[in-house]
Amino acid sequence: MHVAVNTNRRRWFLGVCFLSLALLLSSCFASGSNGTQLVSGSPIASQESATATSPSVLTQTATSSPDVSPTLVATHTPSGTMLPTPPFGQGKLNPDFLFDGQSADCFLPCWNGLKIGRSSVEEAQAIFVNTLGFESPPPLQDSNIDEYSIVKNRWWLYPNIPDRAEEDFFIRLWFDKPTNMLKGIELFGTSNQFEPNLSPAQVLRKLGTPSDILIDPIYWSEAPGQGGSALIIVYSRGIAFYYSLVVRTNSSEESKVTICLDNLAGLASTYYPFQVNVFLTDPIPTNVSDYDRVQTHLFGTQVRAFQPVQTMADVTVDEVTLMAQQQYNPCINVKNR
Repeated sequence: MHVAVNTNRRRWFLGVCFLSLALLLSSCFASGSNGTQLVSGSPIASQESATATSPSVLTQTATSSPDVSPTLVATHTPSGTMLPTPPFGQGKLNPDFLFDGQSADCFLPCWNGLKIGRSSVEEAQAIFVNTLGFESPPPLQDSNIDEYSIVKNRWWLYPNIPDRAEEDFFIRLWFDKPTNMLKGIELFGTSNQFEPNLSPAQVLRKLGTPSDILIDPIYWSEAPGQGGSALIIVYSRGIAFYYSLVVRTNSSEESKVTICLDNLAGLASTYYPFQVNVFLTDPIPTNVSDYDRVQTHLFGTQVRAFQPVQTMADVTVDEVTLMAQQQYNPCINVKNR
């Protein structure tokens, strides 16, 4: 009888142990299942974190070695899902269209997934629709350079406002005919909404020290105290900015003319409040004679004719960049003669 009781107790004890073990194993499997489910959702959080650190919000500091470019990751998404679609219409074009066109795998001169030397005509046409928000892909056309074709589109920002009817924005892409690969991007904007993000000073703040800053010698019109000039900022990795300026002084006989680099209002043009051309190409050689045909066509003639800022304003490229990063609306005194 005593043996039977002990046996029953042992059976009862073993049963409790097996039951506890089963419950413990069940709990472990349930935790593993929940862990897998959370991990599968984690890429969403990772993508949001990556978006939050997009290069469009980063500012590089000036250094003594000019034009240091970030490393590009060679991935391409022709569907253009990496950025929100900018509203190309009703005057709502993103005023920071250039720098917001960067992403974690697309630094300038790559723009909105358009990669120099890598994007095909078909990929570019898809980006016009899927990323840039145009209604239909623009057709491929012959250009005025024999070996190249172009894809282009233009947008009038305020067609129904008489005082601003000429403010517009256009994109022109240049393709090498034998390969149909992208060789150059030309962006043109004329509207005061672009000035805070694309003024010369803001470009220097965002991109750091350029290879060159060049100024067109001032020429004077028949209007008293009014003349013209232009400014080019060049980054050797394949970025150039061209600003057309109108210069106003009390007298065209003054020895120097002041040009300020944040607020170009009244200097950009007699008609437009602000005007800028942006060129994105292959790396830009130091010697103009080594430019490719697209670079020569887009800005080579101007670079050849303009003078370095050191000659025109007695200030170095590094000094101008540092001024832009330390103060708002820095000014340079450009020689008149």
